[in-house]
Amino acid sequence: MRFCHKTSPPGDNGNQSSSPRNRAHSRLVIEYRKVNRSTFLLTDGQISYLLTSPLRNTTFFGVALHSMKVITSKNHCESRALPLRDVLLLIHYWLPVLLGWSVVRVIQHAAGTVCSQAGLTLLLAGIGAAYSLDRVIDTPEGTKMTPWLRGTLWGGVALCVGIIIFLVATKKIEHRVLGVVAILTTAGLVYSRLKRLPLLKTAIVAIAWTWACSVLPFHGGVAHLPFFDVLLPLMLLIAAGCILCDLKDIEADRRQQIPSLPAIFGIRTTCLIAMGMACLAAILALAHHRFGIASGALLLMVAAQFSSLLAMESLGPIMIDSILIVPGVLISTGIV
Repeated sequence: MRFCHKTSPPGDNGNQSSSPRNRAHSRLVIEYRKVNRSTFLLTDGQISYLLTSPLRNTTFFGVALHSMKVITSKNHCESRALPLRDVLLLIHYWLPVLLGWSVVRVIQHAAGTVCSQAGLTLLLAGIGAAYSLDRVIDTPEGTKMTPWLRGTLWGGVALCVGIIIFLVATKKIEHRVLGVVAILTTAGLVYSRLKRLPLLKTAIVAIAWTWACSVLPFHGGVAHLPFFDVLLPLMLLIAAGCILCDLKDIEADRRQQIPSLPAIFGIRTTCLIAMGMACLAAILALAHHRFGIASGALLLMVAAQFSSLLAMESLGPIMIDSILIVPGVLISTGIV
């Protein structure tokens, strides 16, 4: 649709620039063409000018302004919403790296030993590579993977794999640890298939996390690490968080017939199961004066009350992982 006319209006005598009406008309045409051809976003000042122009009551102005406001509003929302959504998804995908650090801090504090920096780097790089690769290969249904997000995840995979290769090539990692790396790598590759076995998946994820964090950063393992004091509460806490993270996929799991706990039992029952596991973790931790783990378990029990928030695409998992990081933060800051 074109609103520009080559002929001059009657009575103008060719002097269009001297008339306020014609100047408003010309600017309206220019702004409309900008929006229509290049999705130009109007500023508030330009919209105000158009609303107060002499043409505001004409049919021409109504059609053109409506077109501009619709296009501008649509592009404005897309330009702001998509980057924010990508950032939230990226935080959700990479926050487990901090969770790995937190679990190591809890184990290190309980064992009273020093962890290997090379081993810790290997662990965190492995977590980053595994979670990034899983999200690229097995993108959740309904999640639109933008080129920026996909490229960033592939870049994260390349960086983490490069770090792992460097640590192995420079022999900063002991040979007995390489077997653990091979096992964890295999488990990461078959993780997508474990999603169809909800109880088994939850148990394997909790055991793998606790085992990896107690082996890789500590030269192949921590001697005399209490099972009921630290390891079991940690596994229960991670398992509860894993169950709550499945809330966001309940609709997709039902469509794909994936028997996850939320898809089988519903949101309320799933939250009760997670709360029971977190409560048991808190009791065991408090009984052995592990106040960091107990704090994370109590916070997770409170978070389970807000199932609608936990079921949101990115905010739910971010909230859960942030709570699971709390024990390591409390220990590192000397609060507990």
